[in-house]
This record gives sequence, structure tokens and C-alpha cells, in this order.
Amino acid sequence: MEETKHKIKIKRHSRRNWHAAVACLLSIALLVCLSAQYLSFVSKTIYAESTQHLGEVLHKSNNMLSMIVKKNTSYLHVWNGFLSSDPDDASTQAYLESAQQQLGFAEFYFLTTATT
Repeated sequence: MEETKHKIKIKRHSRRNWHAAVACLLSIALLVCLSAQYLSFVSKTIYAESTQHLGEVLHKSNNMLSMIVKKNTSYLHVWNGFLSSDPDDASTQAYLESAQQQLGFAEFYFLTTATT
């Protein structure tokens, strides 16, 4: 009789342990699923914000480069007429002064190799 009571207690304990193990495994599985969803959301958000920021940076860079190219092209057109002629020193100095006023430069500096 005592033996059957002991077996019944063992079965009850084993069922309780089994239910606890199942509950633990289900909670771990739920935690893993929630973590995977959160990581997916975070990675998508970071990707979207990064591509948006990169697009803004590239757009600004493109605008700056276009502005520089237009400015340099206008400088080349200003110098083109003068360089096609064969100027002397006085006309070169006069042209540099007019170009300085037209383009808004403070001074012109020319680099040459030093001869000794």
C-alpha cells in the first residue's frame, strides 16, 4: 500500500517537473521570438535612417560640386579671350586688374620656378 502511495507521489512530482520544464521552454521560445522581431525592427530602422542620411550628404555634395564647376567654367570663359591673344606686360596688368574687379579677387599670385 505504501509502495503505491510512493509511486503516485513520484508521478505527481514528475508531472509537476514536466509542466515546469514545458513552461520554461515556452517562455524561452517566446523570448527568442521577441528578440528576433526587435532586432529586425532595429536593423530596418538603422538602414532606413542611414540611407536617408547618405542621400542628403550626396545631394549636398552634388550641389557644391555643381556650384564649383560653374564658377570655374565662368573663370575659364573670362580668361579664354585674353589668353587667345598675344598680350604684352601692360595689357596683361590691365587685364588682371579688370579681372580682379570682375571676379572679386583680392590679389592674384603666380607661381614660378625660382631662377638663381
